[in-house]
Amino acid sequence: MLRMQGYQISTYDLFYDNNPAVLDEAYGFITATEVFEHLSNPKLILEKLLSQLDDSGSLFIMTKRVENQQKFSTWHYIRDPTHITFFSNESFQYIAEEYALNLELIKPDVAVLSKR
Repeated sequence: MLRMQGYQISTYDLFYDNNPAVLDEAYGFITATEVFEHLSNPKLILEKLLSQLDDSGSLFIMTKRVENQQKFSTWHYIRDPTHITFFSNESFQYIAEEYALNLELIKPDVAVLSKR
């Protein structure tokens, strides 16, 4: 969809589009759509992606967020065995503070982390 809007993009997926050269480039923005819930070490990937952003770049992460502890046990998202990492609004607030980023939470499943 971004290409159809005229954006020049690069893509990467370990299994479906394994093109490691794109992991050495810098970008104005990076999107990770339905990725972070599958990561066993999200900190490592987060730091790698942040290092690839331009000075004013943004990282768009799409993953459903935990609403509260009570709803977690009945939440459909945890039933997928490939979902091993979960985030809440507070998780993203912590990440923003830890890495000195601006945070915008959009809808229930998109977080935008931008360099200041």
